[in-house]
Amino acid sequence: NNALEQLLYNRLDLFFESVKEKNLEQAVTDVLDPQMTSEFVRGMLFSEWIAARMTKSPDLLVQLIETKDLVRSYSDNEYPHKIDLAATGLTSEADIKRILLEVKLRESIRIAWRDLNRRAPLNETLTDLSLLADACIEKALEPVYSACCESFGTPMDHHGRPQQMIVLGMGKLGAKELNFSSDIDLIFVYPQAGETNGQRCITNEEFFTKVCRRFIKMFDAASHESNFYRVDTRLRPFGDGGPLVMSAAAFEAYY
Repeated sequence: NNALEQLLYNRLDLFFESVKEKNLEQAVTDVLDPQMTSEFVRGMLFSEWIAARMTKSPDLLVQLIETKDLVRSYSDNEYPHKIDLAATGLTSEADIKRILLEVKLRESIRIAWRDLNRRAPLNETLTDLSLLADACIEKALEPVYSACCESFGTPMDHHGRPQQMIVLGMGKLGAKELNFSSDIDLIFVYPQAGETNGQRCITNEEFFTKVCRRFIKMFDAASHESNFYRVDTRLRPFGDGGPLVMSAAAFEAYY
């Protein structure tokens, strides 16, 4: 098909122009053996998204092939490990968000590549997308919770035990059937009522509401961050009219 051939040539031209600008000609040549070349061409032709992202960051192609991540399945704990490794020494919300965006882009390309080249069955693709989202959610919560603890103290129950927030994945995320364009449906719960132990003491409900708002803001996408997640909290008890977060007892009473 002449139109498809022209489309492919145009995308490859743009890609190799980018490779040249970034002085990656030798690195790309070294990793593109016949098998990888065939898979690379298929990805560039049939996924506009892969083509655009690879052209912007051709070093990702080199990384993905050199690590052999394109040709192997991941274990369930691989995504948290990769995020933790990339975020070593970083604690601020801005730095963690930057790392999450980078990891999500890299791993989404890997998942799409494996799907297009039939290296992964559909159930693995959907599970990978869901596990990647789970890992991003878990890591995004860390700096937000820590920052709120610095401002208000640690939330405690009436027995003096620290409280952590529970994030429940609903919909496609909860079923491990997330696709490339899915929102992530989340519900937030904290274990028990109480208050924080800081000088600026507030109730646990107030504390975790602040955590939720800052957490959701972490996923607000600027124009250059269109590859991050869209968070939807409307599946919570009472929908948009309900509290953003509630105690486990209130949550159990609702259901």
